[in-house]
Amino acid sequence: MQGNDEKIRVLAWSDIGSSKFRQRKEFWALYEKTYPRGIGPHIAASLNRVDGIEATGLHGQGEALYHLDQFDVLMAWGHGGDAETGWEPAVDPAVRSGRLGLIPLHSIWNRHAWPNITELSGAVSGIGQVREDVPIRVEKCIGAHPILEGIAEFEVEDEIYFEPLELAADVTRLLVGRWEEHTSPFAWCRTVDQGRVVYIQPGHETNPSYSHPMMEKLLVNAAGRT
Repeated sequence: MQGNDEKIRVLAWSDIGSSKFRQRKEFWALYEKTYPRGIGPHIAASLNRVDGIEATGLHGQGEALYHLDQFDVLMAWGHGGDAETGWEPAVDPAVRSGRLGLIPLHSIWNRHAWPNITELSGAVSGIGQVREDVPIRVEKCIGAHPILEGIAEFEVEDEIYFEPLELAADVTRLLVGRWEEHTSPFAWCRTVDQGRVVYIQPGHETNPSYSHPMMEKLLVNAAGRT
């Protein structure tokens, strides 16, 4: 990890999506309109406006994924499909040793495509039921936590995963999302051996959630705590 006077080095990475995913032309066009550079670079640009963080954005494959020792924190957003995953097993020892903080985002909660990241995240079940483009009220689960500093309850239109869901017993639930009668764990954190992990659910590719001020603040706080 970085020294006290050094910047937090973040790799904000997003999967480009499977070929099947890209065949949904209208959907893909909206994705590219919402995040023209890709989600990873969009997040990195936001993080780089903050003193003390040096973020690298990567959308799709790149050598940075095979050089995780150059970073303090990995933010990872992915769908899976036909993505190259040869780098992913190296995440496990890097996180468990405390050398790399991990922030899994949105639908990278996928044990088939990303088994190591999903295991580290604390997600035990699959993502349950899914609804896209719905209004979600995001509320705090606990009164105070460093990751929630400066975070107020907010509303966002996004994708929600809900019942049935199961998380590891050692997670600390931070945020809950509410849509109609359904609830969903929207953010949680845990310690795995010597490593810190923070999962954040909002981030559907056609919703501009990563431009929401509360989401931007949440990502900054998470980077500082992993």
